[in-house]
Amino acid sequence: MSKIDLNSILPFVTRPIRYVGNELNSIHKDHSQVDISVVLAYPDTYEIGQSHLGLKIIYEILNRQPDVVAERVYAPWFDAEQIMREKGVPLFSLESATPLSEFDILGFSLQYEMTYTNLLTMLELAQIPLRSSERKAHHPLVIAGGPCVANPEPLAEFIDLFCVGEGEELVLDVLDVYRQYRQEPRDKLLSKFANVPGIYVPSLYEVTYQPDGTIRSFKPKDSQVPERIRKRTMPDLDSAVYPVKQIVPYEETIHDRAVLEIFRGCTQGCRFCQAGMIYRPVRERSLNTLCQQALEVIDQTGYEEISLLSLSSNDYSGIKELVSWLITGLKERGVATSLPSLRVDTKIKDLAEQIKEVKKTGLTIAPEAGTERLRRVINKKIKEEELFETVREAYQLGWRSVKLYFMIGLPTETGEDLEGICHLVRRLKKDGAEPASRAEPASSRGKDIKVSVNCFVPKPHTPFQWVAQIGRQEAEDRLEYFKSSLKGRGLRLSWNDPELSLLEAVFARGDRRLGQVLRRAQAAGARFDSWPDQLKFDIWKQAFAESNLDPGFYANRHRGRDEILPWDHIDMGVNKEFLRSEYEQALAGAEPAWRAEPAWRAEPAWPEFTPDCRDGECRMCGACRDDLKLEIQAGQTPPALPRAAAASRLFPKEIKYKVRIKYTRRENLKYVSHGAITRVFRRAVSRAHIPVAFSEGYSRLPKIAFGPPLALGLNSEAEFVDLELNQPQDISALRNNLDQSLPPGMEIQEAVFLSPRARSLNEIINFVVYRVSAETTIGRQAGSARQTGSVLDEIKKRISELLDQKEIWVKRMREKGEISVEIRGFIDKVVVEETAQANIYEFNLFILNSPSGTARPMEVMAALLPEAGILLMVRADQFYRRVNDFLPAGYELLSPMSPDEALLKPRKGLPKRIGRW
Repeated sequence: MSKIDLNSILPFVTRPIRYVGNELNSIHKDHSQVDISVVLAYPDTYEIGQSHLGLKIIYEILNRQPDVVAERVYAPWFDAEQIMREKGVPLFSLESATPLSEFDILGFSLQYEMTYTNLLTMLELAQIPLRSSERKAHHPLVIAGGPCVANPEPLAEFIDLFCVGEGEELVLDVLDVYRQYRQEPRDKLLSKFANVPGIYVPSLYEVTYQPDGTIRSFKPKDSQVPERIRKRTMPDLDSAVYPVKQIVPYEETIHDRAVLEIFRGCTQGCRFCQAGMIYRPVRERSLNTLCQQALEVIDQTGYEEISLLSLSSNDYSGIKELVSWLITGLKERGVATSLPSLRVDTKIKDLAEQIKEVKKTGLTIAPEAGTERLRRVINKKIKEEELFETVREAYQLGWRSVKLYFMIGLPTETGEDLEGICHLVRRLKKDGAEPASRAEPASSRGKDIKVSVNCFVPKPHTPFQWVAQIGRQEAEDRLEYFKSSLKGRGLRLSWNDPELSLLEAVFARGDRRLGQVLRRAQAAGARFDSWPDQLKFDIWKQAFAESNLDPGFYANRHRGRDEILPWDHIDMGVNKEFLRSEYEQALAGAEPAWRAEPAWRAEPAWPEFTPDCRDGECRMCGACRDDLKLEIQAGQTPPALPRAAAASRLFPKEIKYKVRIKYTRRENLKYVSHGAITRVFRRAVSRAHIPVAFSEGYSRLPKIAFGPPLALGLNSEAEFVDLELNQPQDISALRNNLDQSLPPGMEIQEAVFLSPRARSLNEIINFVVYRVSAETTIGRQAGSARQTGSVLDEIKKRISELLDQKEIWVKRMREKGEISVEIRGFIDKVVVEETAQANIYEFNLFILNSPSGTARPMEVMAALLPEAGILLMVRADQFYRRVNDFLPAGYELLSPMSPDEALLKPRKGLPKRIGRW
């Protein structure tokens, strides 16, 4: 297999770390030693895709197979796409930089409809035909899975096969079929897949349409192909794969923490919520399993925070025991626990003791609607007084920020419901302005309330799948109402663009005719449409017009009772009869919206709540069956807590042990920022179980101090970091353990204990040596033979002229604009040597480093040889420069690892028991 030279791309993009790979715990296999190669694709940026747990699970499962290699790829940002197109570089995987077209299988994770244009861009950059029908035997099999497969039709012409349901249950079956029939013609291979439960092959189905645009028929082309495809579901989460050895990114991702999935599914029955329907039934992991997984994932990643993942964390039957165990068991390692999804109707005071210790970044509550009547319509079981009480309790427990989520355009919504949102927000703001207790000082009484208002998007496989979305203008008018009504100090309003919500509804409920719209929009430049600042709605309008399709037909039209819906052939477990009954119950006797003008606007509905499956009778939704049931792990006892490492570790009274470490940064780590390296090192220290001391206070940080930051684009043979410990350690064991916990390219060179009087690295490092390899033919006449001496002599002459200058001014960019900086005062000397390669010379730059500034190696080389091509820049070493008039140079260089008295703070006096020296 071929490999892409990353240096041809990465120096020219703004965030090269997105494309480097080679992170800790990433898996690398020799492609020549495996039978099947798979690349897992997420059609959004690295920092979003790498946060997704589902992709990590599939990555783990595939790479456990000895004959399979699985790698990753994410959507390149605009600058990277441009460079790749200009240079003809195909899209490549992170692990081995292999072009995607050379893999056997390309699998996409579809989490959001507005990433579809990114999927097409990735196929195009990979030099893989967009249409499934145009692919040949040598092209990868293009697969897709994820929640968007609830309606796969808009992507039908681009995807070879869809995996319906949970990937853990399906992925090995896909491999088995591919192993057995990979040598068959492509059409026969696809027909074999069509007989695997949970696999949908769109090319094997035929769709016809009525004159009014609705579907007349949707049926298989062959009698051997199933009419409906039922989702695959993991029956037991305790036996499901959970990747404890997760990849640890260099850069901060949107969920930069360990994630513990405590259960899947939801029994609340919110009628607008697709996830609550398609992930049924509820399946809980046992308390013992979760506690063990928490310990292992922290051991393998070194994350400073662990978060619980579910649709509603406090629905977990053992939530109090789990949170208490996590807080107690992990706090000695400085690991915080966060609860991202607390439901309002379970009182926070029930978890008060646990929440006191929980990381509180902000409380998120989703009332969704402004009145109890409308909340009954959507089956959102929240009462106003419960909401107010929850927020008051949250303020008393230390929260200072509350975020509220509302939707506009819900079925039966009236002006009273809109005013109800404003009433809720104003009352919560008033409660937040009052002190939580008499002891609370006035300066701390202000609380922030963030209000998010978004347009309701009807989704497939929900009771509201037949409902029309409100029009763009109506949505904009309602948003203007909130903009004028919700103002004030400590109150922030945010919203999604109605144009974005319109497109989301179109592709959530669309048919396969939308493929031509996607192609036209993507070709015209539509990318990253889910990013508010990147949505180009004019492009989409033009694409719809050229395709002779009306977005309102898909988004703003009520669906008929007996209309064939584009997703009817996909069985997500919940049957259509249940959805219809829930829809009709939502209207509480009002006429259903099977016609264009529903009766509800004149007669608002007051329906009864549908009870929770955990508490009430089975509603016969169809999700449970003989081999798949509601799994509640009630009455559990948590396992014994792990032995505390050291009770004094987090709050040390006195630091007695200080270690200085010298390490390297090689290979593609030159594209990793200094901030990212600090995170990598902190997590490596945690994985190595080094007893580092922590700062005091709520936000406990390990006492780790780094030397001067390394500029992006440079490797280094001499980086330094100081650790403060509160336990004695064998220095050799510490070095070995830490070395094994660092990612490739970072190696420990030396580790020493320091005197308690040791000065900080930034105090002592005042001299740096850079090694630069450059190509130049300066001084050689055109057409002449190689004249090494004359080239070298000319370079030395240039060096002499450079050092003779009194001032050298360069331009640097700052946030506020360009500035001029004088660098001659920081250049000590420049030494040049020949190399064995023609026209390649090695320069050693000796540069002063001070609090007032320094010279950058690229700036020095530009002033010396502006025409030279820079091949490599390395920070070779760092020193403390001590003046010594007895030496020819006038100074001597001391390593930061040296025990020399010059690197120590002055003595303040000796203890009496030691006496005088």
